Amino acid sequence: MLVYDETVEVSYPLFVCPDCGAKFYGGGRTMHNDGCSHLPNTMDYSGLETHFGPKQVTAIKEMAVKHGEDFNWYGITLAMLKQQFPHLL
Repeated sequence: MLVYDETVEVSYPLFVCPDCGAKFYGGGRTMHNDGCSHLPNTMDYSGLETHFGPKQVTAIKEMAVKHGEDFNWYGITLAMLKQQFPHLL
């Protein structure tokens, strides 16, 4: 699930586990707190929230000018933003 979070200050997403509250940046194995129902240290990001902030929105808009609306910037496209978060554009 995509979540706009203005506190995310980088141009790539922060992943949050809705079950245990663990927060981490992607690119490797997932991390979870003890007792979480998700398997720790896997590459399975399904079921996690994808938090993104203003810098990622800016990067997505800039990349869309060069490469089109469907250009994927760390899992998010301009087309997705238009559909789910039009108020950010």
